[in-house]
Parts: sequence; C-alpha cells; structure tokens
Amino acid sequence: MKKERKRKKAKKSAEQPIVKVETGETLAEEICALQLFSEELGGKWRMRVLWALHDGSGCRYSLVKNRIPGITDMMLTQSLKELQHSGYVSREQFPESPPRVEYRITDLGKTLLPLLSSVIQWEKENRAARLLEYRQPAAAQP
Repeated sequence: MKKERKRKKAKKSAEQPIVKVETGETLAEEICALQLFSEELGGKWRMRVLWALHDGSGCRYSLVKNRIPGITDMMLTQSLKELQHSGYVSREQFPESPPRVEYRITDLGKTLLPLLSSVIQWEKENRAARLLEYRQPAAAQP
C-alpha cells in the first residue's frame, strides 16, 4: 500500500511542468547556472582572492596574501591558479632577477565586482538581524 502511494506521488510530481521564471529560462536551467557559478567561485578563498585584487593594479603574491587574513600559501597558490585558469585573474612574470610576478583581475573578473560588492553590502545590512535570530532560544513547544 505504501509503495503504491509513493509511486503515485512520484508520478504526480514528475508530471508537473518546470516553472518558468522572469528570465525566460526554466528553473532547472537557472539552477544549473548557479551550480556552474558555485563551481567557478565557490569555496572558502576564491571570492576573497578576487576581491583582494579588485583595485585593478598589479599585486605581488605577498601583497595578496597580506590582504587575506588566514589564507595559507598552499590555498592562495591553488586559488590563484584556479582563477587564472577560469580567466578571472592574469599572471604576469617579469624577466628580472630575482623573478617578479604580478597578479591582476581581468576584464572578465571585473564583471563580477558589482556582484561581490552587493554580497558584501547585503552581509553588512543583514548580519545583526541574522545573529539575533540564531541566538534567540526557540520558543517552547506546547
């Protein structure tokens, strides 16, 4: 009896059309876009590294590291390589002795700055309310 109900429920949910949203794309397509974005810029450090380079000037490795508290050499190196591979950051090596390398945000990376700025602003505006909400003890259930 339970298996039959589950089958009917699954069949009913499968028949429901995918909801169209404002962009004209299906919800599934938008979720896919979010997943791709998350894979490109997700993780603990990539957005922070990108933001550390947001002024557009060339930054040496040590300056980028100093701008991001708590990042290790391994994670910074990995994040810079991933961002470079994705086209958000460029790496320029100068033919000097000792070798000098500078990292810059690319034009593609600059297109993400308004988004990151909005995320920062949203966090600042909503931090206090979220902290209060999570710290309040749950109301007793009758």
